Formats: sequence, C-alpha cells, structure tokens
Amino acid sequence: GGNPDTTDAEQPVVLYNSPGTYDVTLIVGDRTTFDTLTIADYITVSETDLETGLISYFPLDGDFSDTTSNNIIEATGSIGFYSDRFNKSPKAVYIAQTNYLEIPNSTTLESITNEVGFSFWFRTSKTSGNLPFINRADSGSVDPGQFGIWYNSDTDSLYLELVTNAVIKYTFNTNEWYHLGVSIDAESYQVYINGELAADGALDEAMASSTSP
Repeated sequence: GGNPDTTDAEQPVVLYNSPGTYDVTLIVGDRTTFDTLTIADYITVSETDLETGLISYFPLDGDFSDTTSNNIIEATGSIGFYSDRFNKSPKAVYIAQTNYLEIPNSTTLESITNEVGFSFWFRTSKTSGNLPFINRADSGSVDPGQFGIWYNSDTDSLYLELVTNAVIKYTFNTNEWYHLGVSIDAESYQVYINGELAADGALDEAMASSTSP
C-alpha cells in the first residue's frame, strides 16, 4: 500500500513503492460520528524507471553517490544525515546555514544549455533571510546565463535566476515538508510546488554553458 498508510493531513502526499491498483478510503467525522467512503481501484501506479533521462540522481541512501550511469562524482560538504518526511533515516540531509553540497564540474554538466530540471523535497527551520537551494555559479555569485533558485523568508518569495520577474510569492512554513520542481528549457520555465504549477513564463536570457561546480 501507500506510505504513509493513513494520514490526517489536509493535502496528503502518499508514496507508492510498488506498481499496482489501490483502493482509497476517506473517513470524515466530528469525534463522535464518523462516515466512511471507500473507492475501489482509485489509484493506479505504473512501472516506471525513475532514472531514465536523468543526468544525475542522488537518493541520499546513507551517502552522496550518483546512481545514474553518468556516475558524476559524489557531492561533498560538511553536513549530516537526517530522517526524511516518512521518518526514515538516513534518507535526508541536514545542511546548516554556512554549509552546502557541491557537485564538482563534469563534461556532462558543462553541456547543459537547452533544458534542465530539478525535483527535491525540503523543509526548513530558517525564519529570516535567504535560503539557497541550487546555484550553478562561481563563489555563490550567479553570472549571466547561469542559474540559481532560492527563497527569502522575509518577503515570502521564491526567486529563479535567469528570469528577472520570476518572483513567486509563497509561504514555506517552518518544519513542514514541501516538494519543489523546476523545469527550464531553451525559452521558458515552470515552477511546481507540491505538484501544482506555481509560476511559468519566458526566460529573460539563454542558459550558458559553464565549467563551474
């Protein structure tokens, strides 16, 4: 079945690890009276190879190895492993404000100029200032044609470099898990938060090749 198998979340996220067809049950009550609705065969999970088409994939299963055939060098940084949103450990990493994960440059990464996508789960305890997610740049400075994604908790805004007006108003509550997906092609971008389209539009500049980490 799904993981978690039960939840009282208002907008639950359930992970199915095995292909198949699954029933869904909704229980609504006022603490004294409860109604139950079960819909048979409501969820269908198909067989999928999650690594197909990926340049790199870091499952964070106790280390920082890239499990794709590209075998990009391990990411490094002064960080520790932590429990993920399903309380499984070591399946997530805790990164303090001054630490980071750096993926060294490779010929595979240098060639990214037309399209790129990112998908990851995160939660934060930071209540002020910038929260950087991804930089493709030297020394933390994003140069023309390179990109960066970060969140400013003071203004409740998500920023996407390469697009001057890509300022997405969104409040990420502390200590709550969120999924962030970003897709960039030669001319446009899309940003998804928890599976819903939060912003899309045209790029202000083309993505440039880079030899930066």
